[in-house]
Amino acid sequence: MSGGGVALYGSVPNTTVRERLLAAARQAFPSADVRDGMAVDSTASADWADDVAAALLRLRTVQNPGLDVTEDGGLVASGQVDTEAARANTIARLAEVVEPRQVRNALAIRTPVPPEPDPAPEPDAPTEAADTPPVAEAAPDSSAAPAPRRPGRVEVQSALSGAEADALAQTLRQRLGTGSATFEAGSTRLTEGSADVLRRAASVLKAHPQFVIELQAHADPSERNAFDLSAARARAAKRVLTEAGVPFEQIEAAAYSDSTPLTRGTSDAERERNRRVVIKLLRRR
Repeated sequence: MSGGGVALYGSVPNTTVRERLLAAARQAFPSADVRDGMAVDSTASADWADDVAAALLRLRTVQNPGLDVTEDGGLVASGQVDTEAARANTIARLAEVVEPRQVRNALAIRTPVPPEPDPAPEPDAPTEAADTPPVAEAAPDSSAAPAPRRPGRVEVQSALSGAEADALAQTLRQRLGTGSATFEAGSTRLTEGSADVLRRAASVLKAHPQFVIELQAHADPSERNAFDLSAARARAAKRVLTEAGVPFEQIEAAAYSDSTPLTRGTSDAERERNRRVVIKLLRRR
């Protein structure tokens, strides 16, 4: 859930299960706009529906909660919480209601957005001494190229522990360098150079197919329909990775709306920083 919306995706065996899950989501998040993205497939299993419905109620305190059913019948809980204690408590409460299913922890500790600094005080007007000779200022060099705009490097997060996951996260950071992946304002179109940065990530991910990533797309608070926009952005970024050879099932596209801005600034550069892609190592498969 983000930006006041909850979206349910996946296959359900019938409309009864669909309505059961929608009702559970509305009960768990009464102030949210619950959106139905589920498809009816008579071959889909239904033995997980009651557990998922019960688990939704335990995710009320999680920001941008996610709950995935794995092929072996386990559940993967994702999202952000404020503390390590809250993460452990959420997983324990989920395990209580879905036992004997295994609950895998992909929750992350949320990093708060620092407040904007107070504006610097206006300097006092200089007092010009009578005997101070005038100082000639050098004219700016009009031939110099403008400094390149850097919205900020792609953030690589990890919900995993262990040497292999740590090494992959470090390799991604090194391969991406200072490259950024952002979107044009109000659009799903990547800014110039962003697709090339994502293709650099693809070259690493293809070599590690055992790791599933969450591909997050974010919006700036100034953008309208932020949830739907970030969902479309996530799909657009995923398309770049899959066209570069990353398996479709290795990527989970996630819409983060405008819930976690990097800055509250209003300049074009600051707003572009918020319209970003984040790569998160989610789980092993």
